[in-house]
Amino acid sequence: EYILWTNNKSLIPKTVAHPLNGLDTGLEEKVSVREIQEIFPVEEYGKFYELVENSLFADASDWIRYRLLEKLGGIYRDADHEFFHSLLPLVHSYNFVMSFEPNGTYLNNSFIACTKGHPVMKKAIEMIDRNYDPQRIPKYVKDTAHDKILSTILKTGPLLITSAYHLAKKDPK
Repeated sequence: EYILWTNNKSLIPKTVAHPLNGLDTGLEEKVSVREIQEIFPVEEYGKFYELVENSLFADASDWIRYRLLEKLGGIYRDADHEFFHSLLPLVHSYNFVMSFEPNGTYLNNSFIACTKGHPVMKKAIEMIDRNYDPQRIPKYVKDTAHDKILSTILKTGPLLITSAYHLAKKDPK
């Protein structure tokens, strides 16, 4: 099943909601548009709306992406992330798959495949929640507030997911 997640289905044009409309791909019945509210109660995704209202769209996207993957498992990819080979051997062999940033130093959160409840996603969510809590945010993250891009990279992006991966790997659970 392929799901396009949104916070309001009525705002999605029919061409986006049904991108395969009229094409004979065999996927038409596998594509659906669903609302975030279908899986998260309002009190759980209020932070998502707060981030959107503050124009922190990358943070909001990361916030919801990790939660959806942790809750459902599956594959996430940014629309501009290209694949040059089939992913089937990877997703059938491993319970967590990501790519590296072009510089090869950090994990790239534009593509993530994982099983439901994966420890890396749990750790990422725990770290994001900490990073948005004024009482628990680490000084090194707080000190980047003046730089929106660096702040996102540390709070929710590639540096966070790389740290979450290494911390989850060390956890004996």
